[in-house]
Amino acid sequence: MTSPGNDWLLSCVPHPRHVQWSWEAGEFALVTSTSWTVVEASLLRSHVVLRELHRMDK
Repeated sequence: MTSPGNDWLLSCVPHPRHVQWSWEAGEFALVTSTSWTVVEASLLRSHVVLRELHRMDK
């Protein structure tokens, strides 16, 4: 499945296919940025991700 947001994120990584494989497996993928960016995302999914990142930080 593709969307303009996913396409844009994939254009920001050196190996977009690796990111797609991670997403297809329901996993996170590292997408780095050299500046602040805005991304549209589901509020519920964002909350789940933030909780997971907080858990990983402990």
